[in-house]
Amino acid sequence: MKDTTGLTLIELMVTLSVFAIMTAIGTASFSGIAQSNRYTTQINTLITDLAYARSEAATRNRAVSIVANTGTNWATGWQIVVAGSGAVIRNTDALPSMLTLNGNVNTISYRSDGTQTSGAVSITLCESGKPGNYGKQITINTTGRHTLTEGVACT
Repeated sequence: MKDTTGLTLIELMVTLSVFAIMTAIGTASFSGIAQSNRYTTQINTLITDLAYARSEAATRNRAVSIVANTGTNWATGWQIVVAGSGAVIRNTDALPSMLTLNGNVNTISYRSDGTQTSGAVSITLCESGKPGNYGKQITINTTGRHTLTEGVACT
């Protein structure tokens, strides 16, 4: 008899089935990672702008404010403005429509010493229409320092 090498049809079908199952598991896992990265990117953008505004207030030796474009809905974007002159030094566009970013104030003002005048500030990032404890919240105290809390309840 001849010695043959290769795969039988059954071996090939089993291999393809295992490959399809592993691909499905990997795709589901990747979508969760992508969603987490979207949240992290958006909250980091706001954190960066908060630090920038505080730094600019100290550099310019005058008050600098971050102002939400629409009321306390920070998801529509915000501007960093120099007090007195009204000069806009940075403008941040709206977030993707699937995300909400709501706060208890519409303006955060930093003095030249880095403290802020808006009282206790909290801004929460959530996904639209998806309740659960997966939100991220920035809290800013009166000294101007911020903290990030994860796992905040979203409604």
